[in-house]
Amino acid sequence: IHADLAPENIVVSSERRLILVDNENLAVDAPGFDLARTWYRWPMDEFRSATFLAGYRRHSDPAVFLDYAEFWTMVVLLEAAHFRVMRNTPDATVPLDRLRGMVFGSGDSLTGAHP
Repeated sequence: IHADLAPENIVVSSERRLILVDNENLAVDAPGFDLARTWYRWPMDEFRSATFLAGYRRHSDPAVFLDYAEFWTMVVLLEAAHFRVMRNTPDATVPLDRLRGMVFGSGDSLTGAHP
């Protein structure tokens, strides 16, 4: 998995090929985690989300994420909260606020439009 797929980590080469950068988190891990992390790092509206999934389906089945989206979303939000709190980053409460929203029913889905 890449674990950090986001627009700022995609570069277009002079040959107009897409190149992924910021690869220090490459790992053998759960694809469901990677897709949840992608949605967390790369907010998409419903159209872009559907387009992304259509492209993803050409290479792999997103069901490993979609069937358990709530679980993978919580895993990613907890991991992001841990990272931000331990490093005392700005907006450290953002993932915790999203997690609270999920738990108490006011949160958004990572696979749809994001605030």
